Amino acid sequence: MKILIAADMEGVSGVTAWDQVIPGKPDYSHFCRIMTEDVNAAVSGYFDVPVIMVTGDQTACAQTVELLGEIETTVVKRASGRYSAECLPSKISQDMIQKTAEKAISKLAKRSTYLPFVLEEPILLSVEFFTSDMADRAITFPGVEREGTCITISTPDMLVAYSAFRALVSLAKEG
Repeated sequence: MKILIAADMEGVSGVTAWDQVIPGKPDYSHFCRIMTEDVNAAVSGYFDVPVIMVTGDQTACAQTVELLGEIETTVVKRASGRYSAECLPSKISQDMIQKTAEKAISKLAKRSTYLPFVLEEPILLSVEFFTSDMADRAITFPGVEREGTCITISTPDMLVAYSAFRALVSLAKEG
C-alpha cells in the first residue's frame, strides 16, 4: 500500500499568522518542529494516491468533505479570524491526528473505494489577492492574466500549478 503524506505549514497546529511560517522569522523553527510532529502523527491525484484524511481548521475540514465526499477529518483548531484561532495543544492534536489516521488507513485496507482526486488538465489557477499592490507584484510572473486583484494562469499539470501558486504568492509579498 502506498501512502503520501502532504503538509503545509499554515495548516499546522497552532499557526495563526504568516510570520510563523516564514524562514528567518522568530517562530519559524518552533513551527517547523510542530509541523514535523503533526506529520509524524499522521500516516496518510497526481501520484495516483487517494486522499483519505485531512486535518486543519473547521473550514478546511468541511470544504474537503464537500469536495471529496466522506473522508476522515480532524479539526485541530477553530479559526476565529484571519490571524486568530483557538488551537488545541500539540499533544492533543497529534493524538487526534494519529487516531484519525489509523481509522482512515483501516478503512482503506478494507475497501478500495477511495479514489485519487485528479483535476482535469490543463489546470486553470486563479489567485485572488487582498490588495491591488499584491496583484501588481504578481503580474510580473510570465503568462499570467489579471482582472482586478485576481491573477490567472493556465498550467499543464498540478505540479506546475503548485509551483506557479508558490511563485505568485512569493512575488505578491511586500519587500
